[in-house]
Amino acid sequence: MESASAAGFDAVSVWARTHRRATTREGLDEAEMRALLEGHGLGVSELEALDTWLPGDVEPLAGNPPLSVEEFLRIGEGLGARTLVAVQSVSVDLPFDAVVSHFADLCDRARARGLDVALEAPAFAAIADLGQAWRVVEAADRPNAGVVVDSWHHRRSGVSDEVIEGLPAERVRCVQLADGPALPEADLLEETLWRRLPAGSGDFGLAALLQRLDAMGVCCPVGVEVFDEGGEHGDPAETARRLFGQIDALCEESGSRLGCARGDPRLGSGC
Repeated sequence: MESASAAGFDAVSVWARTHRRATTREGLDEAEMRALLEGHGLGVSELEALDTWLPGDVEPLAGNPPLSVEEFLRIGEGLGARTLVAVQSVSVDLPFDAVVSHFADLCDRARARGLDVALEAPAFAAIADLGQAWRVVEAADRPNAGVVVDSWHHRRSGVSDEVIEGLPAERVRCVQLADGPALPEADLLEETLWRRLPAGSGDFGLAALLQRLDAMGVCCPVGVEVFDEGGEHGDPAETARRLFGQIDALCEESGSRLGCARGDPRLGSGC
């Protein structure tokens, strides 16, 4: 937190497993975590990533059992999060209308706790591109619902930027930036976890993407999404400065004023 704040970030995202580590290893509750964040001038832009909003079994991630919707909502409210990110990580044998109904119910429950819900479309998931995600959000017709524009997943989904232009600006709840080579690897899950490139150093055209979003009138938290399970980033303070510098460089190159609240220095080891 200190490193993120010192680098210039004003918000962070929180992963459920990061929260679990803070409670089990450090003995912190949500009120104490929130006080620590606020003490460093930080808010929580997103709580990630809810994958239990549809019926069906969800596999544990990195040995951590999936959390229920109610637990996610409780954590999000306790941390004062802005947005809860939802994904459909596994295929379920449900018609489209049923998926929409479950998503609408999630949004209603989140709204009662002061939370927005942003549907993300990982390129390897059941809802795998922004067009599919928007169809669910649009059909659910809830005022606190929107989508996540994740540059890595968007480029790997194979859909064009015209899909982004079809999104209402106010429904883009957050933008997550990472780069990569033009050609994808065979295993997208392995690539996204271990071989994302720093924002602005690959072939994804992130400056142009920011220009497009800015021209649409999008105004939302913008951040860097990288993972560091191997500890390769080294010193946290230096890493945070480098990540913030990447966003600044892209904003300067694109002329974008997109980030109303620049946040989300997301390292796999947590912030």
